[in-house]
Amino acid sequence: MRENMKKSFFPIVCAAFFIALLITKIHQTADDLYRATSQNIEQKLKDYQASVVPPLSASTFMSERRQMAQAIRKRLDQDALLDEHKTRDVNYLVRIYTQMPPQDAAKIIENMEASQIIEFLSMMDADTAANILSRMDSVKAAELTQKILDMSSF
Repeated sequence: MRENMKKSFFPIVCAAFFIALLITKIHQTADDLYRATSQNIEQKLKDYQASVVPPLSASTFMSERRQMAQAIRKRLDQDALLDEHKTRDVNYLVRIYTQMPPQDAAKIIENMEASQIIEFLSMMDADTAANILSRMDSVKAAELTQKILDMSSF
């Protein structure tokens, strides 16, 4: 009887042993997977943290804002100075062309870009501008007149 019991328990013991080995292997695989996933997550977190700009302190932020404001003010001052010089230079040229005989001024002005001619003529009194425009090439004068009309609300 004992012999029969041994024979009948042997397959059960083998199965239990096999199941225990499987469970151990599953636990090892789960642990390996957990470690790999944890390492992957930690690496991704480190990569993300390295790519993020650290927050500025309030004093650093305010200092940078002041520097930016100063740079902008300086640039605006430079632009205003350039605009002032340009306006002064354009006014000077307009006075020169106004004092020229209209036929001479027309010969020079008609070779300029249309936007410049329009700017010059708009800064002159109407009689001077008319005298110069009437002495320009008629096609050029018509083109300028059309551009002025296109710019206005007519």
